[in-house]
Parts: sequence; structure tokens; C-alpha cells
Amino acid sequence: MTSAFSGIRIIDLSDKTVGSYTGLLLCDMGAEVIKIEAHENTLDPNDRFFNRGKKSISLDVTDQSKRAQLDQLIQSADVLISTRLIDNAKSLKLDYENIAKVNPSLIYCSIPPYGDSGPMANIPGDDGTIGTYTGIHEGQGGEVGSPIYVQVPFVDYGTAFTASLAISAALLERESSGQG
Repeated sequence: MTSAFSGIRIIDLSDKTVGSYTGLLLCDMGAEVIKIEAHENTLDPNDRFFNRGKKSISLDVTDQSKRAQLDQLIQSADVLISTRLIDNAKSLKLDYENIAKVNPSLIYCSIPPYGDSGPMANIPGDDGTIGTYTGIHEGQGGEVGSPIYVQVPFVDYGTAFTASLAISAALLERESSGQG
């Protein structure tokens, strides 16, 4: 049986849950997802869950001697998912402008913690810090005034669903425009 994303190749360069979960959602819908990791696969339960069904390649993207291998993968892909901060992505030439030179029809999904522009664009963050900053975790507390650890990554999951929907729409748009 053909799946909705059968024939779609996705490069997952993410190093955060939000990007890994985005790739997993698309993998579950039939996409071929290739996870690029700087190290060999780990036995960490989170890595094992979020990377299930994906192919895995150990490739240090900060090593410029490996760039030709990475570019070859990018040329063959339909989508690239990245969670890098924008300045880091630019310094490694993994930002949209540089990636589009390698594959103009590639859909580039950038999911940095606080966006690609603005005063917080290069501030590291994760579900906990973003949820606290935005106030989404306020309703998750225990007794009034006492903090509680939020175990469900609401921000990451919600963002991953939104990103996978945006990727789906971008793939449809690419059918008519030919552009990533």
C-alpha cells in the first residue's frame, strides 16, 4: 500500500526533540527520513523513540571535509529539517540561502527555539524554556505558587505538528511552483 509521503526523502539535521518529532511524524506517513548524527546511534530511549523508522547516517556537519557527502544527500532530498540557531546555521552554510544553492527545490524547515529573526533568534532554548517564557506552563503548576516539572513537552509536540503541516503545504505548493 502506498503511503501519503511515499517517495518523499527528508534529511533530519535536528538535534532537538521538536525536529526529531517532526521527522517522525512524516516518517510515520511514509516518508524516507534520514537522520544525520555527529555520533553513532545511542541507546537513549528518547533517541530510539524519535528516530524509529528512520535511516541513520553518522556525519559531523561541522567537519567541512564531509561537506560533499552532505551536499550529495541534500541534492537527493525533498525536505530538510533543522533546529540550529540561525547564526550557527549560517556559519556552517546550512541556512536556507546556502542550501538552496545545492538544491533549489528543497523544502527547508527551520525550527530554532525563538525563530529565525528578532532579538532572541540566537538564544538557545528547549521545550521547558520556551514554555516558561511564553506562559504555556503556567497552567501546569501544582499548588498555587509552587513550580512543577512539566513532563509532556507541549511546545515541542505542538510545534512538530505545525511544522509537519507546513512541510505538507510546502510540498503541495512546490508541485505547482517548482520552488522549495
